[in-house]
Amino acid sequence: MKKNFVLIVVVTMMAIATILQPAPVQAATDIKVTVNQTPVKFPDQKPYLDHSRVLIPTRFVAQSLGGKVEYNSANKTVTIEQSGKTITLKINSSKVTVDSKLVTLDVPAKVIKGRTVVPLRFVSEAMGAIVDWNQNKSLVTITTRNNTSTPTNPTTPATESGNFKFDPNFTTLAKQLFINNFIEADGKVSFTVPNGTTAYYRTAAGNRTDLSVGNEYTYNVGKGERVLYFKYVDPSKVVPGAAKQAEFYAIFLDASKAGYKDTSKAIVMVEDSNLKESYGTIEQIIKLAQKL
Repeated sequence: MKKNFVLIVVVTMMAIATILQPAPVQAATDIKVTVNQTPVKFPDQKPYLDHSRVLIPTRFVAQSLGGKVEYNSANKTVTIEQSGKTITLKINSSKVTVDSKLVTLDVPAKVIKGRTVVPLRFVSEAMGAIVDWNQNKSLVTITTRNNTSTPTNPTTPATESGNFKFDPNFTTLAKQLFINNFIEADGKVSFTVPNGTTAYYRTAAGNRTDLSVGNEYTYNVGKGERVLYFKYVDPSKVVPGAAKQAEFYAIFLDASKAGYKDTSKAIVMVEDSNLKESYGTIEQIIKLAQKL
């Protein structure tokens, strides 16, 4: 009887230990990163997945985005000079300073094997790039705006005669998304996801929420809101070696993320065949779409 009791205790303790084990960390080599479609090489510490968060080595990604990186070992501070702005982060802190703006990450920066690693959200929040995490492919895709950074301070929004232009070779999604579909009113945008479209919403935590084709969605517009992404691939227009392979629109619900001072209206970003970006308001884009 005593032996049976001891066996039960041992088995129970082993079961508890198994339950309390931390969630496994995905192998570092599983995750790939590209910046403007160019793979980023990591000579030692690799990106890895920790408790559903992608952590990346700061230096190699920052340098691929045109940043100059310095590390002060005395106060454990990383400083990045990028496109005229200064980004400062401290090890074991979730606070990042971008010039005079304070950004709070979901997890703090830390040192792994001698390299400073940060959550993927750092790239979009501090370095002004568009980030997509494809969990199925274990692929991080980073795209810079105008291949540099977010427009810093347009004096006035784009106008119909201004810089916004649809790519004449990619207008299928434009017609479906903006004609008799997309509505902006009372501080909100509403729309139905067109057929054949990949759409998602980037949450405040930097996570991706996929949107379903045929479903109607409503989102708030204003300071602190995030970004909607829409992509349509027409197989007949996929040309090997061409810069643009899909029709793509990013809708900034917080216009300041696109460099605009007025955050009362959403801002649409489109890329032409050379991946040059242009911006406009929903109202402007709808009027232009109706002329396609």
